[in-house]
Formats: sequence, C-alpha cells, structure tokens
Amino acid sequence: MTQTRWQLSRPLDFLVVADHAEALGSMMKLYSGGDPAFARTRTGQAMLEVGASRKPEDLTRAYSMLAGTASGLANPTA
Repeated sequence: MTQTRWQLSRPLDFLVVADHAEALGSMMKLYSGGDPAFARTRTGQAMLEVGASRKPEDLTRAYSMLAGTASGLANPTA
C-alpha cells in the first residue's frame, strides 16, 4: 500500500491466476455500505470498528484482520 505508480517499458506476455480471492473487493464493499450481510458478522463489525476513521493505517489494520481471518488465524491483529 505504498501508492507507488509503476510503468513497465513493455507489456508482459503471461497471465497469473492466484488464490487471493478472500479479499477481492471486500474492503470497498464493506466501507461503502454495499455488503450489509458481511457488516453484521463479527469479523465485519470488528473491521468497521478498527477502520472507522478510514485513515490508511487503520484500513491497513482492517485488511490485516480480513486476511488473517481468511487464513484461519485466531487473532490476526495481535
């Protein structure tokens, strides 16, 4: 989350399919109010509480919670 813009001198000639779907759009849906079912879960409520300020550092903590929960960690922010 460095917000550094990168530009390749030429396009890549391959495609990678990776298993990172646990966070695909989750943060944006949660904080835009677009996923009330997730917002009612314990994880969703905790993420909304941690990232309520929407400051980058708080959103990073909320994302870490989501990634840790998806990975099966008991307390991802500890």
